[in-house]
Amino acid sequence: MIITSGFTKKTIVFLLAVIMILSVLPVYAEEAPESESSLAFSALSDTQNPAKNSYAAYCEAFGEKVRPTDRIELTAENISGFENSTKEMTVFNDKSGAVMDDKTSWVEWEVTVSESGAYNVCVEYYPLEGTGRDIPVGLLIDGEVPFSEAKSFNLPRIWKDKVYENGATIRKDEFGNDLRPARVESPRWTKAALSDSLGMYDEPYLIYLESGVHKIRLVLHGEAMVVSRVVFENEPVPSSYAEYVNQYTDLPQATGEVICLEAENTFEKSSATLYPLYDRNNPATLPNDPAKVRLNTIGGSNWSKPGQSITWKITVPKDGLYTLAFRARQDLNPGMNSYRTLYINGEIPFAEARNIEFPYDSKWKIKTLGDENPWQFYLKNGDELTLTVSAGPLCEALRNVQQSVLNLNSLYRKVIIITGITPDIYRDYGLEGEIPELFEIIAEEKERLLQASDIILGLTGKAGPQTASIMRVVEMLERFTKSQYAIVEELGSLKGNLEGLGSLLLTFSEQPLELDCIYAIPSNQAIPKSKAGFWQSVVFFVRQIFASYVNDYQSANSISDEADVLNVWVQVGRDQMQIINMMALESFIKDSGIPVRFSLADVGNLTDAIISGVGPDVVVSMPTEGIANIAMRGMLVDLSQPDFKIEEKMKGKYLDSVWTQYQYNGSIFGVPERMFFPMAFYRTDIFEELGLTPPDTWEEFYKMITILQNNNMNVGIPETVGSTPGVSSSIAFFQSLLFQKGSTYYNDSLTKTL
Repeated sequence: MIITSGFTKKTIVFLLAVIMILSVLPVYAEEAPESESSLAFSALSDTQNPAKNSYAAYCEAFGEKVRPTDRIELTAENISGFENSTKEMTVFNDKSGAVMDDKTSWVEWEVTVSESGAYNVCVEYYPLEGTGRDIPVGLLIDGEVPFSEAKSFNLPRIWKDKVYENGATIRKDEFGNDLRPARVESPRWTKAALSDSLGMYDEPYLIYLESGVHKIRLVLHGEAMVVSRVVFENEPVPSSYAEYVNQYTDLPQATGEVICLEAENTFEKSSATLYPLYDRNNPATLPNDPAKVRLNTIGGSNWSKPGQSITWKITVPKDGLYTLAFRARQDLNPGMNSYRTLYINGEIPFAEARNIEFPYDSKWKIKTLGDENPWQFYLKNGDELTLTVSAGPLCEALRNVQQSVLNLNSLYRKVIIITGITPDIYRDYGLEGEIPELFEIIAEEKERLLQASDIILGLTGKAGPQTASIMRVVEMLERFTKSQYAIVEELGSLKGNLEGLGSLLLTFSEQPLELDCIYAIPSNQAIPKSKAGFWQSVVFFVRQIFASYVNDYQSANSISDEADVLNVWVQVGRDQMQIINMMALESFIKDSGIPVRFSLADVGNLTDAIISGVGPDVVVSMPTEGIANIAMRGMLVDLSQPDFKIEEKMKGKYLDSVWTQYQYNGSIFGVPERMFFPMAFYRTDIFEELGLTPPDTWEEFYKMITILQNNNMNVGIPETVGSTPGVSSSIAFFQSLLFQKGSTYYNDSLTKTL
């Protein structure tokens, strides 16, 4: 059931302290200054770089420093400091390491560096059982974070598709449709470089170390792992393709048939969300069926975040040189390219394979690596091919746009402190005098955005929606350089355009790509075609039309009506229903032997269905407001009966107050699917400028409001309709205030409203 939870009074006090959602800004200072407005204005008037602690500023500070060939290896055995009094060591696969978990969240080494220079940092680790998320770690050098991004890096886990009894990873339901395979974690010793997860840089971060003694601390921010070593090193720069292929000129060219590897049949992947998808609209996508669901592709929007990787094992009949090609589709990011880095057995074969370009196209295309002059790769049977998401050449444009957003946002806040959010366009605010660097900032950001636009145009060859967003801001800044009055007139448009640029950052960093097949092509074979033949397409689509009249798209299985079956209605999408069906197959059906039929249905007509005798046995995702209405008519089973073991199996997983909405006359008629709770979001950059911290009490919140409003800023809270409190969409916020005051909706016996 979809629910919104009630809370105990103590919990409410805490949660309401964090419910404030700031529209643009911060939350409270530890001690309100005597003169809030003057303090805030002076803080914002300072010429500050919003990214002064960023990796970009860090690189600029140490400049083009030497990258030593020395290798500094910090092993678990040489750990000099750790959070607890004892160091816990363990062994996996004949390799030992130090355990890092909630008891030991940091370990530290003392190391002597012989040569000053910049190093990449790699961590060798073994993931321990946790929630399934990536493992967040931070790095401190001599007790300080070298740059803001070093506070948290994500170390990925390794996932595989579950292999079932028959050796297959994809099973079929009773209709013959493919079922999405379960992903299982496959932990092993993994070596990962500390790198950017936002697509700003296509190479791992560099850490600069002066010669001498340093303390290196690795900090765990969640999950658990075993760390074997931390290595400071600089990997050799990959050779060019010409140098790479020159190594194999004496080897004979591979011959034989084209090897086709179905992309959905993966070996490993870095995320549990990288699961097989299906394409039923193209007869050339393999395998296919005009009537049944066939999981025949992988990727799409799920495979778009920098650092996500998929690995395949390739089978070739003979070692030799092959051309690699992909049947791919990049149709989710109009006007932009997606980039991938190719690894063979964990290494980039040559420099050109670092950023492989997949242009935007709404149709499936064959992407041959090397394009007009195909590259040849030396492949052996069992080699591992890995494609990793990379921002590629877009990195520089992404950094430029991000820096402009930060700087222009800072300028916008300085302006609204003087003018307010809705300024009088006929008033002279004297902006140039109040903000001396005004026109200098505008000119710099205009040039920065022009550079970003030029980079994108150079990569894509044509203007698109992304460059149009950038040029709108450029044209606005051009008007600002001519007159400070234009700033006042277009202040609202400036805010909107900056929000557009912020959204553009997400578009730049996401690199979606969908794959159907991977081809290893010998020299005696032609590149496969991406399209099916005319008659093949005609037959496929005719069969598809006929199948649409006979297929049951509302059910997840084909159990007959005569069977002793549990009928379950679900009010979700078909994909979600298939997931629920798979979970039932794995647990409930397997353990109990009771067949289950899942059907998509609108539960709005549930009462009518029950009265007419065609209602379900169980409903999933039932709105809570209808439960008591049906229960009082005797149509629901009392789950508080001992046979259901609600007290034993379910009650402790949720707050006691959550169960109130499922109760009637002392009985329980439903179970919650999830709990919701409010959260606060605030602008950390504004916090830093104003010296503010989140409030813990309403009194602290009121003091914070004074500072914000004196600077023409405000706080957004959910309840916005003052004339109808509790009626707007923020009823949860209203009831939280109600409970804090010691009141409640109902009397103790739940028989009357108050």
